[in-house]
Amino acid sequence: NTTSSSAQNPTSICYTNPGIYTANLTASNSSSSDSYTQQITVIDCNLAPTGIEGCTYENAINYDPTTTLDDGTCIFDCVTTNCPADLNDDSIIGVADLLIFLNVFGSTCP
Repeated sequence: NTTSSSAQNPTSICYTNPGIYTANLTASNSSSSDSYTQQITVIDCNLAPTGIEGCTYENAINYDPTTTLDDGTCIFDCVTTNCPADLNDDSIIGVADLLIFLNVFGSTCP
């Protein structure tokens, strides 16, 4: 199976076995290129995730403590803190806050 491609939007990338892999993305044009590396988990396509889908983030308006699988539908209220960059309310502005920000970056607001 194809494990790499130079196509603009590749669809033929295939991993034959479930596991953890390192995925590398390189985007380039005639003047520059940039690369990104990410660990990915490949699951068996015949195994559907089990659990209850919903919002699993406790600080979201629509948090549901009965959910076990985050489906990306979390909705967050306006910032009402003295430290608006502390997105996870742990009194520290750190990597976790950056990851929360990057997770919603580019989303449209209601």
